[in-house]
Amino acid sequence: MQPEIRIDLERLNRRIRELAQVGELPEGGISRLALTDADKAGRDLFV
Repeated sequence: MQPEIRIDLERLNRRIRELAQVGELPEGGISRLALTDADKAGRDLFV
């Protein structure tokens, strides 16, 4: 039998909002090119 998976939606939404701020551009949008500091900062939020 598989264990029940529970998702903390508040925590998930908070993490998504935090990730959206990493690499945020002043004119709008996001830039997190691979192997840049912004890319590492974004990955560090989840690892």
